[in-house]
Amino acid sequence: MDRLARAIDGLAAQAVDLAARLVAIPSDGPAHDERAVVAELVRATASLGLPPSEVVADDPAHPNLLVRIRGEEPGRRLILTSHTDTKPPGAEVHARSGVIRDGRLHGLGSADAKGAVAAMLVAAAALVEAGLPSRGELLLALTADEESDGTRGLVHLASAGLLAADAAIVGEPSGIERSFDCLPVSARGFVGVTLRARGRRLHSGLAGDRTDAADPLRAIGRAIIDLPPRFTLGATSGEATRLTFSSFGGGGPDGILADRAWARGEVRTRPGETIEAVETALRADLAELLASPGMTDADVTVEVDPIDWPASEVDPSAPIVTALANATERVTGRRPTLGGFPGATEAHVLARLGIQTVPAFGPGLLASAHVPGESVAVADVQDAVAIYARVAAGLLS
Repeated sequence: MDRLARAIDGLAAQAVDLAARLVAIPSDGPAHDERAVVAELVRATASLGLPPSEVVADDPAHPNLLVRIRGEEPGRRLILTSHTDTKPPGAEVHARSGVIRDGRLHGLGSADAKGAVAAMLVAAAALVEAGLPSRGELLLALTADEESDGTRGLVHLASAGLLAADAAIVGEPSGIERSFDCLPVSARGFVGVTLRARGRRLHSGLAGDRTDAADPLRAIGRAIIDLPPRFTLGATSGEATRLTFSSFGGGGPDGILADRAWARGEVRTRPGETIEAVETALRADLAELLASPGMTDADVTVEVDPIDWPASEVDPSAPIVTALANATERVTGRRPTLGGFPGATEAHVLARLGIQTVPAFGPGLLASAHVPGESVAVADVQDAVAIYARVAAGLLS
């Protein structure tokens, strides 16, 4: 058994313990920030014998943690990055239990993405224990604010010039049907949209009897149902672009025809599709819908968020892709299939810097993220330690 294998075997269980501690710490915005999680990671960094960490923050309530591990000789630079915040827990009572039961770690963020955060930190510790890397540099970038607008996390580190590298892996739950079955070479983008409908407040008893009885709620309902859920913006390959609505509302007390209503949605784009193309397509589809028979006369408009999370992709033949596929096969006995990640990640931030970036690869199933009962297999977290460590050792030698 080589030195790295011994180090991984000796440390992998600590990744599960660390992930459980992180899950127990609230870090869901806007109710909670990431300071307590980062404080725990600073303590873990020291206890694992890693070099001193650096806290970098544009907003003190949303800190980012950097850990640099340099080889003795110059060489390639690799970034392992994941995020420390989570989505809100909703109505789940024990969302942050951090309980390990039946071979699984349970709780908010266990899969998305505190399991990956813990695995990356412990993988780095295994490298150091094995006397690696021999050349180049490994940078851990454990960042804030990914589940919100993203401006205080990886974007801030990029703007500060702290992310120079040749390759990167973004830690997200990448399993589709089973753990580590997909190695994404692309990830969808995210464009947030809001529909707003306006009419004239009116006694509801007059609805249908007056020409000025525009009904914003009905207009929003028609838009949710009839706007094309899939459409083409000009990309030439892959699945169609998706429009999905996540919330809607409006109106008030009984007896009053609402004077306004709204719906919140998102467009999941493919590589090559722009926020401008999204806005143009939505406005055209909405205009066609508003002109259709039976549509209410309410005024309906589209607002497109100014923050753009574009889709990203990496060359399937890039060294980081090959190294990750080889390491996964060595650790799990299965070679992952190259494919696309249905969600959006922060890979676009790194891709814009010219860094070859695998947009998502980490422990857990994507279907477990953002839902009640989130969990990740203990074995997946431990395997992620070995995979990340093997990739780093191979590229930085």
